[in-house]
Amino acid sequence: MKKHFIAIIVLVVIFVGFLLYAAWPTMQGTGVELKLLPVDPFDLIRGQYLILNYEINQAPEEISAGSQVFVVLEKGEDGIHHPVRYSSEWPDITAGQVVIRGVSSGRRVDYGIESLFMERGARLKDRMVNMTAYVRILPDGRASVIELRKDHEPAEFEYREGNFLER
Repeated sequence: MKKHFIAIIVLVVIFVGFLLYAAWPTMQGTGVELKLLPVDPFDLIRGQYLILNYEINQAPEEISAGSQVFVVLEKGEDGIHHPVRYSSEWPDITAGQVVIRGVSSGRRVDYGIESLFMERGARLKDRMVNMTAYVRILPDGRASVIELRKDHEPAEFEYREGNFLER
């Protein structure tokens, strides 16, 4: 009986550890706003979600496929963080700059923030222009999407049947 109890405690600790690892960027990361171009897929198992394509997803030619990529971001006059430089090693940064970490897949860099799950039937109230994503980034470069924004304000959604892009 004691062995079963210890096994359950170990499993709970592992599960909580995974949850904390996944949630840590949303709790402690530096907030940045990134420009994006969403598209609308739907998956029968996972439900409605967006694939987010960021300005920072374009990989420079000197970065080889499969390698880790570090992108230095700096806030522009438009209030959006833009890439300043890409590096295959951890870069030196100045005040006001943030580093996001990704993996190159050839001509694209993936950061783990390219999908955002939504409620079924959610769609934007207005046209999809000037869309950004508010992202929190930890000091080690891991990131998590917090919300979608339109004109620097949280995007407003309405709920009805149909897909995200349908008007």
